[in-house]
Amino acid sequence: MNEASKKFNEAVLRLKAPCILAFDEIDYITPGSPTADHWRREFVDFWRNIRAGYQAATRAGGKLSVLVCGVSSKWFSVESIDGVENAALSFVPEEYLSPLPRGAAVAMIKNVGAMAGLHFEDAAAEAIAAACSDMPFWIRKACSYIHGRTDTAARPLTMTKDAIGPSLKFFIENEGASMATVALQHLFRVYPELKSTALAILGDSKDGQSPAALRVLKNYGLVSARGNLSGSIIEAGLRRLLDESAVGVVEVDKQPEVKLKLGLSDWVEEIQIISRRRNLIERRLRGVAFNFIRFVSLTDKSKNSKDIILSALDAQRRSELSGYKVEEIAERIYWRELINIISKNWDVFQAVFYDKRILKENASIVNERPDAHAKDIDLADVALYRRALDWFEACLEKM
Repeated sequence: MNEASKKFNEAVLRLKAPCILAFDEIDYITPGSPTADHWRREFVDFWRNIRAGYQAATRAGGKLSVLVCGVSSKWFSVESIDGVENAALSFVPEEYLSPLPRGAAVAMIKNVGAMAGLHFEDAAAEAIAAACSDMPFWIRKACSYIHGRTDTAARPLTMTKDAIGPSLKFFIENEGASMATVALQHLFRVYPELKSTALAILGDSKDGQSPAALRVLKNYGLVSARGNLSGSIIEAGLRRLLDESAVGVVEVDKQPEVKLKLGLSDWVEEIQIISRRRNLIERRLRGVAFNFIRFVSLTDKSKNSKDIILSALDAQRRSELSGYKVEEIAERIYWRELINIISKNWDVFQAVFYDKRILKENASIVNERPDAHAKDIDLADVALYRRALDWFEACLEKM
């Protein structure tokens, strides 16, 4: 590490022009990294060296800036890590965490829309910004969705609040809720103390709200100054998380006198629970898989996320899906294809699923879908199916 620090300082002092160090997906190189445990030990040393280089550049009159992007700033706000003073403390100012001011969000929507021949009225732009909690990334995704559902031949076109309403609503319920769920799951994994306060606000309850957690949620723009959830996407994401945690497992009666073979009509409640759990797992798995693939393409510019996904499919399906965007492909792939994408990119997903053989075995069981096939099932079938669902839930819980 000393040698690395020395070389970094030397490189910084040789700079002839302003330099920006950009760190995207910063959560993967923090003590809470889901993929690399060594950052628990190396985080402080790493940022001590970055800080030393930054200070050396400042003393020499150079211009070195650091750009940090990620889901959580927790590890830049704790005073120590495993008893060692945190060299990254306050490196990211708190005021940088907040989303765009509403006026800036509206201006961004109108400016970008104009380039695509779409004139967003103030009320329409306000509605998009409000739904997306003024988060730039979510705003861009929402606008991209509206753009894709608007006839190109009809442009230039004025976009009113009523005109965008159905598209915005559909986006929130589908793509928006999924994006928010993934982001919230990650945030709550790093900041578990925020979850109870966020869910209390969702339920319009003052009980369980922590002032400290509320302050952090407001800093991130997830909660408004009035203490309400800041947008429809946040609300949809939290409701989805709440739905997932509310799905329980019905214990099967193991008494000997229970008839072993039962038809589907005898298993209505159990089948409904199984179906609901499987749908939630598949939705989460799609989000995890496609986000990981995107991360690979961002860190390795020689790889394209769409090419990675299509290469895991058979020739016919590649031909069928090649004309779609990555987000659209995610909605169209089957369960087996999703598992193939994970299997063929095992180096990316091994830290989540550990054993490829067990992954395929459980995936095969889940794919049986007893609720979709007219066949008898028994207690052993149900127990095996639930165990497979339990395995996927346990793996995804780490995310």
